[in-house]
Amino acid sequence: MGYLKLRLSEKRYSHVCSVADECMRYSDLFSLSDSQKADLYTASLLHDITKEEPLQEHISILKRNKITLPEDEMQSPLTLHARTGALLAKEKYGINGDIFSMIDAHTTGKENMSVCEKLLFLCDFIEPKRTNPACRRLRDFFLNNLKAMPAYTALDSALLESMDSTIRYLVDEKRPISQRTIRARNFILQTKGYLLK
Repeated sequence: MGYLKLRLSEKRYSHVCSVADECMRYSDLFSLSDSQKADLYTASLLHDITKEEPLQEHISILKRNKITLPEDEMQSPLTLHARTGALLAKEKYGINGDIFSMIDAHTTGKENMSVCEKLLFLCDFIEPKRTNPACRRLRDFFLNNLKAMPAYTALDSALLESMDSTIRYLVDEKRPISQRTIRARNFILQTKGYLLK
């Protein structure tokens, strides 16, 4: 992972390592296979590979991969690194399939997320090195729910809580909301009826 260390600040590298550890911490709750755990660990380490790049670099990665993103995503530069990170990880490490998808969905979510995609999405937010109030609240919310309900239910509840919090923040800031997040949230609501009770 020498290339990764060169691309990331010390703080960002520490974060990705912490996310990887957090994903592994919870992976046994979901009966992941060794192969799934390995893919999740790899995706965790690579998920922020373009996080600290300037906007022009994101645009360059998209152009050379002939990718045109919807306008709502282009107007949300803080989420672009998920899309470009997956593309750069594919270029540099040959990742594909599940690992690509985990990286690609880790900021906005998407419809019908796999357990591994959900874990990376959540652990990116709740890893212990993140100490801002929103991260602490979601971490406590997830851990408390793990004591009170099945792990899969706790995971979906935490994703929904995270998306709701993000949407409220973006509304308050009068910033665009990714349609992927709205679709991801609606999918959870529509397919996990217990969340509506």
